Amino acid sequence: LVDCLTLWATNFFFDLHQDGKLAYEAMLEEWEKLTAQEARFIFVTNEIGWGGTSGSSLQNKFTDLMGRLNQYVARQADEVILLVSGIPVKIK
Repeated sequence: LVDCLTLWATNFFFDLHQDGKLAYEAMLEEWEKLTAQEARFIFVTNEIGWGGTSGSSLQNKFTDLMGRLNQYVARQADEVILLVSGIPVKIK
């Protein structure tokens, strides 16, 4: 269980001086190492883009990064479940 991808992405984002492109590339490298293991993974993330956009360019850069990461993870996953008000909705 990896809880949560949002915190994981935050660490990359700020360690790499708020550069979304570098953070995304670094996360994909780590993702490949992690998922190369023979194991079943459950990843938890936040869908932070549904609440509207911020006036903060920094916040928007991070929201874009999370959108890209969540899309990537969803493409790689065998199953995707969205929780809405505690109710699971199967996406994939």
